[in-house]
Amino acid sequence: MADSCERNEGCYQRPHHARTVSTVVWASTVVDQDADGGEGEIERETVLFPKDPKRRIEIIWKNSDQRAEPASASIRGTASRWHAVHGISLGTTLTELQRANGRPFRFDFVGDGTDMAHDEISWHGGSLEKDFQGEGTVTLKLVGTPTQPTGWKGPRDFGGESDTPEIQNLNLCIDEVTWVFPPQTQP
Repeated sequence: MADSCERNEGCYQRPHHARTVSTVVWASTVVDQDADGGEGEIERETVLFPKDPKRRIEIIWKNSDQRAEPASASIRGTASRWHAVHGISLGTTLTELQRANGRPFRFDFVGDGTDMAHDEISWHGGSLEKDFQGEGTVTLKLVGTPTQPTGWKGPRDFGGESDTPEIQNLNLCIDEVTWVFPPQTQP
């Protein structure tokens, strides 16, 4: 998933079952709890290192009863030992994303009147487009994005190119990374 995955340096690698997680990580650092799934939905999640913000990661399971086959894994906050490709993690700035992409990119804040608002990023054919393609996705949330900017009119009223002064002056950085996994194929 990232350059250092082979060296096991904090790169997220997909577990297949909660028993694997509990075996790899000491049981005292694994907590199962309810999580807000948006729109009033509650999902069960497994949290690794719940009391350590730099190591904390939240896993949602496709089969929550058996805690098998992860659907997604998320990190939130200001800093983390977990990262995606090119070292992209919590605190990565807009400028650093643009540098990793090799060119400017566009992002739009999409708020459709629900609590499922999110950022959409178009990498404009840069390096990160290739790295984030394939089965499964990595989503990045930028902190500093206004939830209701001045003149709010609808779903796509806020966004812009990463290299414009208006966007650069917002000093945006990543405060959430979510890995969404494709279904496992049966042998």
